[in-house]
Amino acid sequence: MRVLHAGGSFIQGSTAEVGATGVLSGPHHLMFFQGGVHWSQWMNVLSTFVSDVRR
Repeated sequence: MRVLHAGGSFIQGSTAEVGATGVLSGPHHLMFFQGGVHWSQWMNVLSTFVSDVRR
């Protein structure tokens, strides 16, 4: 089983740290997110993640 742990850093001067943990093996790909102060921060994280995984 492949597991991904991702930790960000402080975003836009906030004190909320962004982090994610997920299982990358099928049949289901699960990701658990925590932190952040606005949904747009997660949209940025997810778009970067999907782009990197597709490479």
